[in-house]
Order: sequence, then C-alpha cells, then structure tokens
Amino acid sequence: MQKSFKNSKKLRIGIDFDNTIVDYKIPINILLKKNKIKKKVSNKQQAKKLIIKKFGIKFWTIQQSILYGKLIEKAQTFENCKKILWKLKKEYKLSLISHKTKFPYLGKKFPLHKKSFQWLKKQKIIGKNKIFDLRDVYFETTIKKKIRRIKKVKCDIFIDDLESILSLIPSKIKRIKYGSKSKIYKYAINWEKIPRAINDYK
Repeated sequence: MQKSFKNSKKLRIGIDFDNTIVDYKIPINILLKKNKIKKKVSNKQQAKKLIIKKFGIKFWTIQQSILYGKLIEKAQTFENCKKILWKLKKEYKLSLISHKTKFPYLGKKFPLHKKSFQWLKKQKIIGKNKIFDLRDVYFETTIKKKIRRIKKVKCDIFIDDLESILSLIPSKIKRIKYGSKSKIYKYAINWEKIPRAINDYK
C-alpha cells in the first residue's frame, strides 16, 4: 500500500464473492476439458462464450451450476487477495455480499451456499479472528436483495467484477470495478491495485 488510510475507521467496504474473491481459472479449465473444448482460458466469461457457442445457453447454465457447486473446491483466491484484505481489515469494516441462489436453476441440486461457506472456511477467510466475521457474510438469493443488503449494511465502498451490479448501487456509495478496466467506474485489474483505487476516492 502506498498511501495510508487515515480517518477510515468508520468506513465499510463491501466485497463481491464470485470472480472477485474467488478465482475460477482452474475449475473453468477443468470444465472445458470435460466438455472436450481444447482451448484454455483465464476467466469465466471466456469459458462462457466457448460453451454457449458449442452447446447453447441452457447447457452453459447447467455447467455454471457445476462450476459454482462441485468445482468450487478446486478454486483459489485471486493472487494477493487475502494479503490485501488483511491490510484493509486493519483500517476498514469489511462485508462480503454476494448474489447466489441456494440451488442452481438447472441441473443437479448442489447446495451453493453451503459449498461457498465450506470454501471460505477452507481458505481461512471466515470465522473468529479471520478476515470476515460470519455475521458480515451475506449470500442473497436475488440481485435485488444483494443491492438492498449493500444499502442496509451501509457500505461506503463496494467492489464487484460486474458493471451491471455496480450500476444498480446508489451513487453515494463509491464503486470499484474489479478484474478489468472500466470507462464508467474506478477500477482495479488485480488485488494489488485495490488500495490505490480506494484512495483515489479520497
């Protein structure tokens, strides 16, 4: 971190889960190989395009449920994610707020919330004396409920990989696009850039 976070004790940062904390690079390539697609990709959007092109949108929806269900155990956090979160925790209040249905829309009924909590515990991200207290972790079953939760916990800043989500958040909440550049919002292409994006709002 190049700048200090003075007078930020009362600020709360909300953070998305899938594709913001969770890096699905390994699982999506397992998924592609399973479906006999030889190309390797670095993110979910690339995998989505390849699978939809070959099999259609309905098939992708089923594969996505496998990705977020069974294969999440193969996923890692993004590089430097935990290191930066620990640093932010010293200065900010942190909440994890995600849109995730309890079970997939199609395909096998994986308990998505349970799988996500298991992954977070395995990664030593949630629990007593961890990055997130259990009371600050929310998996909301609809996008509407996710936005409502962001407002209810009074986030001052929210970090998400989807501009479609950021566009629904009230403008008084500072928004940071994670993972790629944005022409609309401040952005951080990786976790090392997150502190600078936060400080740019000050």
